[in-house]
Amino acid sequence: MPKPRRDKVFISYAHVDQSETDWLSKLKLYLGLFERKGTVDLWDDTRIDPGDKWREQIKEALHRAKVAVLLVGPGFLQSKFIAEKELPPLLDAAESEGVRVFPLVVGYCAYRSSELEPFEAVNDPDKPLEALPRDQQNKILRDVSDAVNDAFNSPTAPTQPNGGPLGRLQNADSGGQFRECIRRIRMLDELSEVGLDDGLKIEFQRQIVTQWLEEER
Repeated sequence: MPKPRRDKVFISYAHVDQSETDWLSKLKLYLGLFERKGTVDLWDDTRIDPGDKWREQIKEALHRAKVAVLLVGPGFLQSKFIAEKELPPLLDAAESEGVRVFPLVVGYCAYRSSELEPFEAVNDPDKPLEALPRDQQNKILRDVSDAVNDAFNSPTAPTQPNGGPLGRLQNADSGGQFRECIRRIRMLDELSEVGLDDGLKIEFQRQIVTQWLEEER
């Protein structure tokens, strides 16, 4: 049986984390332009209608996710359903099929002690959205929405299985060398905005990752 086409932006969240601020609606507000233009196709559990087989709907959406946004708070990390039913297929697909995962920390939580720790969060887990003034919240929401749109409209690049170079990068610990690797790659993104040639950017990224892998051996 062929695998389903990956053509959705899957948004995962815990309802309890939305009790004081509706982060889901705020995120969808910024993604709304791209959805209206047809450049992204959003999916979250509000698309499940009464009478639908909700478990099957979520399972199908997970298998069709090309990009995932995780609204991480204490409720998200506490959720048994998310931990057992949503994260495993998403994180496996990130490694094997190139699905992009964007953890957005909305509330104070034990992010660095969770299974998401190997993934660089969109924002500083020590400064979740709930701790920031509204203008900074809006900037982060705008930035992650732009990144989601870019990722959704870029070809996926499957990582290698456990033990392969990119698989090792995906699953690395968060030690200083790994974070420095990520920092340097992000600097190249900033330089590309002011005229760095795409070919040079790709070559520099390759050199950065290669150097990091050699240091990890």
